[in-house]
Order: sequence, then C-alpha cells, then structure tokens
Amino acid sequence: MSEPKILLAAGGDERFAGLAGLLAADPRYTVYAIGLGGAPAPGVRCLEELSELRQQPDILVLPLPLSADGVHLKAPFYQKSPILLRYLLNLGYRGSRVYCGKAGGDFKRECAARGLVLTDYLDDEAFTVKNAAATAEAALVLAASLRRRALFDSKVLVLGGGRIAKRLCAILAACGAAVTCAARAPEQRAWAMLSGAEAVPLSAIPNPSRFDLVFSTIPQPVFGESELSRLSPGCLLIELGSDPGGIDEKAAAALGLSLQKAPSLPGRMMPESAAQWLWELILQKEAELL
Repeated sequence: MSEPKILLAAGGDERFAGLAGLLAADPRYTVYAIGLGGAPAPGVRCLEELSELRQQPDILVLPLPLSADGVHLKAPFYQKSPILLRYLLNLGYRGSRVYCGKAGGDFKRECAARGLVLTDYLDDEAFTVKNAAATAEAALVLAASLRRRALFDSKVLVLGGGRIAKRLCAILAACGAAVTCAARAPEQRAWAMLSGAEAVPLSAIPNPSRFDLVFSTIPQPVFGESELSRLSPGCLLIELGSDPGGIDEKAAAALGLSLQKAPSLPGRMMPESAAQWLWELILQKEAELL
C-alpha cells in the first residue's frame, strides 16, 4: 500500500471541520488542519501555525468562499494573523491538488503558474445543485424563525432566477405561498412559472407593497431605495446573495426595514450534509486523477 497523501484543510466554517473528519477517517490521507470551526474530529492533526507543517501537502482543501478580499484565506475561526493565499500555495509542489470555492482570477493564475491542479467546488454541477437546494431549505427555516406567520398565504418576492431561486420558488409554491419571481432572463422566468410562481422582469415588479417577505439571491445590487420604499413597513428581507448582495443594506436600514444577511447558509445550518457532499466531490476528483 502506498504512503498516505498529506492533506491540509485550512479555514472555512463547520462544514469544513466535518469534511476534515471524513477525510481523516480514510487511511489514504493524513489530515492536518488549521483555522477550522467546531471541535477537531478524531484523526485530524490540528496546527496552531502553518510553520508546524513539516511536509509538503499533496492536497489543499480550502473554504467556500475562498476569500473575502482575494488576498487572505476566509478563516473566521482563526484567531491569529490572517493567512495569505499566496503563502498557502507556496506550501504545495507542482502537481499538488487544490480544492476551494469561488476562486478569483488571480488565485487561478497563481495556481497555474505553480503547476497546481485546481478544482473549484462550484464548477461541479452535482455539488452546486445540492448546495442550492440546501440553501433554499435553510432560507425557509430562517424565515420561519424570524416571522410569526405561516408561509401558506404569504406574499413572497424572490429576486433572481438561478438555482437557489428556482428551488425557493418551488418550495414556497408547494407551501401555499403566492410567489413572484423577478429575474432578468426570459428562460429564468420560464423556470419560475413552471414552479408555480408569477414571473416578471426585475425592472417591472408589480405592486411591491403587497409583499411580506423578500428573498434576494443576487450578488449585485438590484433592489435599492426606489424599490425598497414601495414595500410595506413590516416586510422581512433575507439576503442570500454573496456580498454586496442584491438588496441595498443602507437604504433598507434608513427606511426601517428588517434585513437579514444570510450568506453560506448550508455551512451554518446544515454543515453535516454540506461536508458529506464536499467529501463525495473530492473523492470523485481524486479518483479521476489516479
């Protein structure tokens, strides 16, 4: 039997702590970890500093999203100086594998220059669909915890027409909500209609004052002061899009509207499922590279 591969799991939320544990249970890997959330799983060798790692990693497992600024690793549980992405890449060797989510162009170029084999989790359609489904499910759980009303007979606006929005529209309609989906692309609106939602362009949302719940799945601002001012005062806003998000946060605050920022919900609310899906993705990709 060949020597176990050296794997470094760095940064991320609780799903990545679970992922490290799943990988550590496989005798093919020796797993080191730094900056993970949650209690260390059996077999995971936790590091206080990267300088404690004495072997070059064959595999780097990094977060989703990878970084907030394109320079430092996203590691909310790491209490020491922020970890530079470039430093992490310097640990590997030509042929080392790198797994991460939402890699920027500079990071991709750095990997290519070093001869590292990069896999972005969100380039895997199966994982992305599962992640979107979990996000939609978690969003409804969050909404239920913040409201005193049932989804049944609620008037709900969904901004965007991607995977998360599609799933939200389907579940909300199944729960008996009156759903309106506002999306740019005609094909996105067609999918929303198939889910039982009314579908309209983003620029033509009818009678916004009737909504009591709004979900945004868009990462760029599309819902500003003009749109927000036409909502009812008690409307709850939930932002699922990556920063800066689709809803103007300052405008919402100025108007006294309740806005809940809720990025990366699977990692916060369903870490075990998310860890399982990431584990399956990595094992599949590793098998392909053999």
